[in-house]
Order: sequence, then structure tokens, then C-alpha cells
Amino acid sequence: MKIGINCFNIHPKYRTALNAFTFELLDGLLKTGRNHSFVLFIRGTDRRLFEKYVSMTSCTIVELPKESKSALFFRGLAVSLRSESLHRVACDFFYRKICKEINSRDVDIFYTPTNFLFPYKIDAAKLVTIHEVQHLHHSDLFKKYDLLNRSLHFRNTAKLVDYIAVANETIKNDVAASTRISPEKIVSLPAGINVDFYSQSQGNEDVLKKYNLPQYFLFYPAQLWRHKGHLTILRSILLLNDMYKVNAPFVFTGTKTASTQYVFDFIDQNKMKDVYYLGAIPQEDMIALMQRARYFITASQYESGYGQILEAASSGAPIIAARIPIVEEIAKEMKLNLFEKGDHESLTSLLLNIWSDSTIRQIQSHHNEQVVRDYSWKNAAEKYIALFERIGSRR
Repeated sequence: MKIGINCFNIHPKYRTALNAFTFELLDGLLKTGRNHSFVLFIRGTDRRLFEKYVSMTSCTIVELPKESKSALFFRGLAVSLRSESLHRVACDFFYRKICKEINSRDVDIFYTPTNFLFPYKIDAAKLVTIHEVQHLHHSDLFKKYDLLNRSLHFRNTAKLVDYIAVANETIKNDVAASTRISPEKIVSLPAGINVDFYSQSQGNEDVLKKYNLPQYFLFYPAQLWRHKGHLTILRSILLLNDMYKVNAPFVFTGTKTASTQYVFDFIDQNKMKDVYYLGAIPQEDMIALMQRARYFITASQYESGYGQILEAASSGAPIIAARIPIVEEIAKEMKLNLFEKGDHESLTSLLLNIWSDSTIRQIQSHHNEQVVRDYSWKNAAEKYIALFERIGSRR
């Protein structure tokens, strides 16, 4: 079987998470692909990203024609007019050379790992991995044009694809509820994680000294968006300290912007001590801190995946999390400490019970380290190959 991998939307400046998923999965597919061949459709300007695949006998690199300024203009116009049909017509016309090049390769499956199908007019069976539908839940996180663009691509993808892959049942339910695609064509396939990368020492034994941190702390590496729930954690720590005289230092990261000032205003107004903001830090330091944290914590009120929980489990950190659908899904397999989302008193009660209990931490960490092994990229790739074969057999 010939499998086309659509890398048209892979670009060094695009979202790192999508790039990471694509390349990790691609590496796994090429290792476990048996007798299948793979055709990677890429932008010519991005060839250097795919150099390591050039010499692989099972892999062919196809550089797609450059999109014209007219194509970009009419795509943008269709988005501004909020017209799905105009967008499809414009794309089919202005991207016809790209589609012709793809179709000339006669692939059995055209797989897009980057959230939305594009280009549209492809003859092969079309499969797309939708990683998240955050625009359905938190439209406030997007600029107006970006929100329209995402919404339009999402609706056209749902109309034109043959199958959709999602990482979990939570996203499957979201996609099924917001589209007319039949549920049996939405397949839940967990993404992989590089367990060894998060479990191995990062070679920074002095990371606590580097950032002047205490020996024990809660650790939350996340952007400072409101739905991430930083204030819930801060209110809980304040209550824990003032009412119960329990000190739980809090370390958090993330990019500081004008819209995130509310977090720091709360800290200043309450004269909170033992709260450590590190800003954006290198990934190796983030992993080293996760490995040394007394607990990894997430208070997010919405997430589309449980990647951070898998990362924390791989690092050996016991986990505290707000009770939301995606967390409750992974909690069926892992041992997690859950509190009610947005409820700082619920979190305070939880911390009172577990903060000083080393036995709970050891049991949970050991259990989760075993479970997370099932989420290797090798296993993820094998599941995708099985799906490719199932789709291909139906044509």
C-alpha cells in the first residue's frame, strides 16, 4: 500500500506541538510500516526538515509547487466572507497544480497529521488527525480572523474527509457533536510520547540552585491563559497557609504578557511568598524541575489532550489535576489526585490530605510509570498502520 503523508502545513514557524507529533509519528511509521511505502508531500522551502528521510528506501519526498499570492488572497477573502463553499471553490482552483501533483502519485491514502485537511481536492481516501477543537470551547483565545479561519477549515475538513483520527474519547465526542460525520468514521488513536526523554536525567543537577527554588514544590508549566486556572492554585495555597499553616511552594512557568497581569496582581495584593515565576525556560530545565517536583499540578478547566499528564508520569512526578473530562478519561488508567475544577477549597482539602504523604507519592509514581509505557510512539505508529490498512482494504 502506498501512503501519502501530507506535510503541506509543516513549517518551522508553525505550532511546535504539531510539528513534533508529525515527526515522531513519521519516525514510528517508517520503522513499523512493514511492506508499505510512504510519500511525503512537502513545501519545497521546507526540504531541510525532511533530509533524514531522503535516503530511506520506503520513503519518497515530493516537493509541491509553491502557492501563488492569488491563492493566498482568495483564501483570505473566503475566510473574511465566512463562506465554506467559496473557500472550497477558490482552493480547488488556485491549488489545482498542487492537487494534480499529489493525485499523480496515486497514493491509496492521503493522511494529514496537522489538524485540518488541506488542500481539499484529493482522489485518495482522506484521513486527518484532529488534535484539538479549542475554538469551540475558548473562542476568546483567538484573534477574529484566526478564529474564522479555524472554524471554516474545521467544517470543510469534516465535510470532505473519509475518516478522522483523534487522540482520545473526549475529542471524539466533541467532533461528533459539532459535525455531521458518522461516529464510526471517527477513530480514537492515542498519540505517543517519548518516555525515555522525560524519564532520563537532563544533566542539570543544580536546577534548584539555578532558579533559587526550595526542595519541595508544586510545579505547573503552562501558559497563563485564564482557563489554565492559576488563580485556583494561588487561592488554595493562600488558604492552606493562612488557615492551616501549611506551606506548599508553587513554581510556575509561561510567557508573561499584558493579558496575564491578573496572576501577578493577585500575588502582589496578597503578599504571597514561596511563589516562584520562572517565565519561559529551556525544555531540559522544565523536565528537570518536573522530575524534582513534589507534585506536578494542572488546574486547567479545558484541555483537548493529556500530553502533559503523560509527560509528568514519564518524569516520575505524582500528579494533581482538576476534574475535567479529558483528565477523568486518563484517570481510568493512571493514579491521579483530582479536585473539582475552579474550586480552590476542593484543592485545599486535597493538598491537606496528600502533601506530606510520601507513600501515596511513591505508589502513584510507580504505577503511572508502568502505564505510560503503553503510550510509546512505537505503539502509536502500529495503531496508525492498522488504521491505514483497514481504510485501504475498503477501497
